[in-house]
Amino acid sequence: MKKSLIGVLILLLLFTMMSCKGNNKNTNNDGLEASLAASEQNTSRGSNNRIDNIDGLKAFLAASEQNTLNNPFNISMKLGYGTDLSEVRQIIDDFRRYVNLDFSESLELTSIDSFQECEYLVGIVIPRNVATIGRRSFSYCSNLTSVIIENGVKEISSSAFASTKFTRITIPESVTYIGARAFESFELTSITFQGANTELGYDEDTYQGTVYRYNAFLGDLAEKYKAGGIGTYTMTMTDGVGTFTMGMTDDIFIWTKQ
Repeated sequence: MKKSLIGVLILLLLFTMMSCKGNNKNTNNDGLEASLAASEQNTSRGSNNRIDNIDGLKAFLAASEQNTLNNPFNISMKLGYGTDLSEVRQIIDDFRRYVNLDFSESLELTSIDSFQECEYLVGIVIPRNVATIGRRSFSYCSNLTSVIIENGVKEISSSAFASTKFTRITIPESVTYIGARAFESFELTSITFQGANTELGYDEDTYQGTVYRYNAFLGDLAEKYKAGGIGTYTMTMTDGVGTFTMGMTDDIFIWTKQ
């Protein structure tokens, strides 16, 4: 009887020691391990996944399964001042995960760039505190189908969204300038202007003695906005002289009639 009682006590003691060991966590690491553990239970495509730093993004994508273009992860990031967005882009490329990025809570970002040719970026929300969307920031993002620019953004630099896939865009009232070729994309067919005083930049190239002028948009969108102001406009590729197509010769975009 005594031997049985002693045996039970020994088993209880061993169980108590193992439980304490399991609950003893190392709290002095850099946070990546904790973020990874949380991400394993929160890797959701349909819901909005809140991530506050670069390590959190890395952990989230590391814990995720490979996804598809039609099923991107929705990620909301609250990034601090001085965050290098090229790191965000590099992590997305490294893990090859399709994402919608929402920076609307990253109120310390003052400019945005670094996503040129990022094939895994499907959607982007640009926060109101960003003064400038940098030159070629999202150009040649071949799967970028959704762009939201919050009211507060001041400038959209040249070629910022050239050769992307979204079909419509809203330009908030706060935008005072859009650079040449900023939205040079055949996919973009509808644009809504919420302000009447946005300046549209342009540039000119000379090819074989002919001067070609390039507005912020393809087709006749720039002309329609200048004539009508606030409103929604649909692009047409005809200008009284036929249908146009764009070709590339000696790194100069050329309009040729068909």
